[in-house]
Amino acid sequence: MYQVRQSRFSSLGIRLAGGMTTDADGTEAALILSRRILASARQHDHLALLAIDADPETAPLLALLDGDLASAALVHLEGARAWRRRKEEANQRRLSEARAALDGFDLVRARSLLFRIEEEFLSSQGIDDRDAILLEFEARSMESEELRETADDIIDEYLPWWRRWRRKRR
Repeated sequence: MYQVRQSRFSSLGIRLAGGMTTDADGTEAALILSRRILASARQHDHLALLAIDADPETAPLLALLDGDLASAALVHLEGARAWRRRKEEANQRRLSEARAALDGFDLVRARSLLFRIEEEFLSSQGIDDRDAILLEFEARSMESEELRETADDIIDEYLPWWRRWRRKRR
């Protein structure tokens, strides 16, 4: 039967190991954490790496380890942070391009860009910007529908005249 020794890392060690014991200084939990980081990196699971990085006990545990294992884990965590930054930058670029597309009345492009935005990588300001663009998109869509209906009415009204004129020219 395993005994769980209480340390400041024991809760993380239990979570990571699924019930394994941790030693008093947390090195076993640190080893388990580094193995989990490396396994997530092999699977290219950046979201899992970001979740591990967000845990406040990750940095102190990795500080307990020396050598290549800790440095490899830190490299993978930094890679996940860089991946998140690229996602955030891509979302900001899509927001600005969607704004420009709406200003140019290109509703199809604006809609495409808005659908490609990943919400989990938006800041609160980005969410507000996206919501404002969505409202403007809806207004422009309604405006274009009204213009289309007006154009259809005009065509229906003048189409018989146009057909008569076209027949005379033949």
